[in-house]
Amino acid sequence: MSIEQWATSTGNELISSGLTAQGSWQYIYVPRRTFLICNILTYVMGIGEILKNIATGTTKGESKKGPVQKCPNCGETVLLSMDRCPKCGVHVKSMFRRKCPKCADLNELDAKKCRKCGYDFVAELERAQRTVYVCPICGYRMDAILTQCPACNTRFL
Repeated sequence: MSIEQWATSTGNELISSGLTAQGSWQYIYVPRRTFLICNILTYVMGIGEILKNIATGTTKGESKKGPVQKCPNCGETVLLSMDRCPKCGVHVKSMFRRKCPKCADLNELDAKKCRKCGYDFVAELERAQRTVYVCPICGYRMDAILTQCPACNTRFL
């Protein structure tokens, strides 16, 4: 009787086989019930991953969107939203810093305020995203499109 026939007749399933360091074959068997439960759990977890990918709009192997940089340690492309570099394992937050424009202190990438002087990075981002209109004659800066400059009364077409 072969090992596979013995396992089937006793209600066991072969899950792994291979050579040991001594050169003999090693077989690992588990009870059929345990084997089936593991397969079902693997299947269910796989469906959960598929549903999560559908909900987030990603496919298997596709990375999440976000700012991309090169790892200064190994040169691998990393997303700034990652926890570690996939190649060398260095923490992404320890690799990249945000320099404060007011005091030049280096802060964490996700810092909302400078830890030294309290400069507000969120307010800076909001200012940078705001559209500003400039009068071509006097240089007056406006937050909205106007038909006439309030400073020099130049009419805009």
